[in-house]
Amino acid sequence: MVILKNQLGIYLSLSFLMAFWPHGFLAPWLAWAGEEVVSKDKTSNRPVPEEIEILNDGIEKNPQNGNFFYRRGIAYLALGQLIQAVRDFSRAIELDSKEAMAYQQRGFCYVRLGLYAEAIWDFTRLIELRPKNSQAYELRGYAYMGLAEYHSAIRDFDRAVELDGENAQAFNNRGIALAQIGQLNQAIWNFEKALQCNPQLAGAYYNRGVAYHRQGNLQQAIGDFSKAIGLDPGNSQAYNRRGLAFVELGDEDRGMRDLEKAIELDPGNSAFYLDRAMAWERKGLLKKAMLDYDKAIELNPRNPQAYWARGILHDRLENEEKAIEDLKIASRMGNKMAQTFLKAKDLGW
Repeated sequence: MVILKNQLGIYLSLSFLMAFWPHGFLAPWLAWAGEEVVSKDKTSNRPVPEEIEILNDGIEKNPQNGNFFYRRGIAYLALGQLIQAVRDFSRAIELDSKEAMAYQQRGFCYVRLGLYAEAIWDFTRLIELRPKNSQAYELRGYAYMGLAEYHSAIRDFDRAVELDGENAQAFNNRGIALAQIGQLNQAIWNFEKALQCNPQLAGAYYNRGVAYHRQGNLQQAIGDFSKAIGLDPGNSQAYNRRGLAFVELGDEDRGMRDLEKAIELDPGNSAFYLDRAMAWERKGLLKKAMLDYDKAIELNPRNPQAYWARGILHDRLENEEKAIEDLKIASRMGNKMAQTFLKAKDLGW
């Protein structure tokens, strides 16, 4: 199946695939938001299960007290029991339709559940009740990003920073949205503004590093990923991105150490194995690359790029039947490169 090599001119390379497969900016924000929202609404210093038992008793004795439902919702949210939390916040809203924080917390639960349209409704109600609340616009902007409605998100982040010029997360998130529509210079400006507001905001360093990486400014990207790691040593994404940047610079040993550290921190992340597989290919260690492609597909069998990459490696190893099988799977999943190659050979999907 030499057509794959002839049409590409070269075999799959790390930088080639990254152009089609950039890592996103969104991952770090939601975890921080959850910690922030819950911490602002801690109602007791008691252990959460004990707090729930006390609130259960209070609700049984006074089922019309919306505050009990709200507080129990906060407790369930702290435990990650999102459905139970939504039910309690909904009951609190039924009892008091002007309870702004119940809309905020329910909206946050909807974001965590991936129900972005429902979250937008709740955050819009929050804005109606608290029109001068910067965080309300910030939260709705994030929900819009979940729907890939980046221009709507940017408008909300604009309003958030207009209301609070020190809202570091709003600047950070506006930078994310701008980067998603390709406005990297403006994104970098926003990440820098976020860092002026909060120099300890590890995510802003990480996100600026991603923007620099996409621009090809590898040294600056490595510097930012290193700062993110210094502030947040458990940030697996920062290790992974720094590893990719080192590999692109030709410092493959340092790059592999970072890629391996990322996997150590998050062994269930399919994308990390895929990135390390491409790095192994660059070093010519094809058997190790194949093992990582296999692991990436095992962890996420719906990733067309993984089948595409493994198909190319099978072709390189002259495993024509396996190459065609992987490329057909990638093609059926919508991978344009696989479709082009199969069509050229009249192999179909």
